[in-house]
Amino acid sequence: SKGYNINLGDNMAGCVVVDGTSAGTSPASVSNFVLNPQLATLSLNQSGNDVIVGSTAIYLDGTNGIDTNDGSSAANAVKTFARAKQRLIDTGGDVIIVIGAALINNTGELSNWDLSEKPNAVILRGLGYTGHLVHVPNGYSLTLSNITFDGNKENVALSTTNSIIYNNYGTLTINAGTTIRNNYYYGVYSYYGSMYMNGGTISNNNNYGVYCYSSTSRLDEFVMTGGTITENTSYGVYS
Repeated sequence: SKGYNINLGDNMAGCVVVDGTSAGTSPASVSNFVLNPQLATLSLNQSGNDVIVGSTAIYLDGTNGIDTNDGSSAANAVKTFARAKQRLIDTGGDVIIVIGAALINNTGELSNWDLSEKPNAVILRGLGYTGHLVHVPNGYSLTLSNITFDGNKENVALSTTNSIIYNNYGTLTINAGTTIRNNYYYGVYSYYGSMYMNGGTISNNNNYGVYCYSSTSRLDEFVMTGGTITENTSYGVYS
């Protein structure tokens, strides 16, 4: 179980905390509510004498999401990181929950992922989701800077769990401020891809931090000029 400290302004003294999504919904007052353990932050809004607890997470599904959605629930997931990032900024949230791999070749997707505007934000594996969080396909590239991925292995510890990043014949560049952590499988799986690590941290993943697969030896298979790969349960880098 988790403990939560909720600090409210004086104007909310004596109000009842109820489960809801936004102010103005007038839910029936109840004496308790359940916090989703995936979420690092909550929004609190006042509606009459009630304090409404609402999630500030944005849901991302690169397969079934739609970028005209607002990302407020799995059923209303957005399709691209570009849209999810904008929704985080709009809502003041700090969590993107991935329930379908973000595909770098999706229309409107970014090839440079940077969350420096949201330094406390995390991209988190959704409960029950075992696929890759990000897929870089053949002919595409992805550059990561100032961004954190969390595999949520405390809650998603299944043998079918895939890597956080899947670099499939693509090019992956990891720069300073990037964290890839806490996954039940590999942190990065680079399949016939090129990978350049200039900074950042890959840590606390089960099995390998980075697994590079190729039938032939190549100089660009994995090039590390900076950063740290540490505390993964097997090899830091396996090729």
